[in-house]
Amino acid sequence: MFCTQCGQPLMQGARFCAACGLAVSAAPHAEATPAAGEPSPYAPPGVGVYPLPVASAGQGGTNPAVAGMPAHQGPPEYAGFWRRWWGLFVDRIILGALLLPVGLALGLNVLWPFTTHEDIGPEWFTQVLFGSLSMWLIRSFAEWVYFAVFHSSSRQATPGQILLGVHVTGLDGGRIGLARASARYFASWISAITAGIGFIAGAFTERRQTLHDMIASTLVLRGRPGTP
Repeated sequence: MFCTQCGQPLMQGARFCAACGLAVSAAPHAEATPAAGEPSPYAPPGVGVYPLPVASAGQGGTNPAVAGMPAHQGPPEYAGFWRRWWGLFVDRIILGALLLPVGLALGLNVLWPFTTHEDIGPEWFTQVLFGSLSMWLIRSFAEWVYFAVFHSSSRQATPGQILLGVHVTGLDGGRIGLARASARYFASWISAITAGIGFIAGAFTERRQTLHDMIASTLVLRGRPGTP
């Protein structure tokens, strides 16, 4: 099956064209078999394509020339910058609450010499370095699992994104797998180390993609998965 706007092949089960963004119905459609010698309406541009007739105004009813063709709707609604930002803010609060016991345990271990008036020697500085590194590794692991699992789940969204009414998809509008969700999370580090410019890009790009969305070939859309 091909896109009727740009002629690019459509992936099986795609909700909209990955090339031009034209939305197609999620319902399966049987491709009409052309008669002998008649060009196929699904052929790509330049290969036996003919213009499809359009029903005249006032006829009402379905145009038989386009019966069986995919039903097209408007373009997908991309999630805006602030909606995405508030969703991430909620997720950070959730992660902070989950990691609070670990942070307290490591912090108390570092502060213990001050409470007992013990001498602070080289061992304490080593302890501080080890505790900081451990906290960073634990937090990074927890964030990776959190974002990758939720984005590749049937909801295609984290709790914060669900609250704000957005979800993550591939360029074809379909659900992404765990590998791509993981790649998207680690690519977000690149967005962060560019002084946040990678995140801010989501406010100005055509499809509201951040830098890590572009790297992982993902989109963030409004609404729930499977809805037009």
